Amino acid sequence: MGDDQAVFCPNQECRASRYKTGTTSPRAQMACVSIGKSLTQMLLDDDTRELFKYKNNFDFNNEQLVDIFSGENYKHLRDEKIVGDNDICIVMYVDGFQNKHKPDSSQTMIHSIIMNLDPSI
Repeated sequence: MGDDQAVFCPNQECRASRYKTGTTSPRAQMACVSIGKSLTQMLLDDDTRELFKYKNNFDFNNEQLVDIFSGENYKHLRDEKIVGDNDICIVMYVDGFQNKHKPDSSQTMIHSIIMNLDPSI
């Protein structure tokens, strides 16, 4: 909502109460995860940081596609210095769906894959 003092939804079409009736408990909550903070925590560990070097040590082979790093697009990004040795490559998939137990609301799942890690892990 952006306003700690707000008690109603600021959307003029909604105007729903922020709290459950007669309480200061929120009607709904949303979990938020910081990808940056999570990656930072992973990189602070020496062993985990070593695992992130997979893409730097990847053997590019024009004859065989075995990984996202096999493709010409990635090779072009490396050659043009758009992607460097210390960059973290992340693929994100977003999927919206309705919860069968709450048909009036929709939910969104965000699935992230760190491509720097060896697929065998």
